[in-house]
Amino acid sequence: MTDLRIAKDRLLYMYSRLVDGKMLYKKEEAQRFGCSLRSIQRDIEDLRSFLHEQNEASGLVQDLVYNQKLGAYQLVPPSRNLLSNEEVFATLKILLESRAFTKKELYPIIDKLIDCCIPKTEQQRVSELIGNEKLLYVEPQHKDKFLKKMWELSGAVHEHLEIIINYRRTDGVLVQRRLQPVG
Repeated sequence: MTDLRIAKDRLLYMYSRLVDGKMLYKKEEAQRFGCSLRSIQRDIEDLRSFLHEQNEASGLVQDLVYNQKLGAYQLVPPSRNLLSNEEVFATLKILLESRAFTKKELYPIIDKLIDCCIPKTEQQRVSELIGNEKLLYVEPQHKDKFLKKMWELSGAVHEHLEIIINYRRTDGVLVQRRLQPVG
């Protein structure tokens, strides 16, 4: 692969990370691509130039700025509407308190929310804040996976399909119900 092709791939990769709301850390990028900090700085300047041209052409104003507090470059405003740290934390707390999911279902959701929505510099802090609740999480007693069932039920409601549910009452009697969801 030519040096020019490698540089283009590096630039596209960095741009896609920025668009996804991720931060660029020069040192990390240099290590990832096995190049110098100076090369990464040139790429950043190329990205800034590209964004400036796009601003003039489209009217959408976005800048690549250096956040001194985080020591990273970020796209401002972000291309996607991302949840704030507080919103992600609240969502995690609600998920944990709901006790609706097994650990095998819930933990990957938690990890993905933290990875996708929390800046790298804050991920450890958020993980620590919910760590105790995650450790003490009590699964539903039935231990059944719920995500797929919830998706299927939502589809049945949307399509107005008749469904049959089975459940055990508190007195131990098994009950079967035929439901016709309408909304």
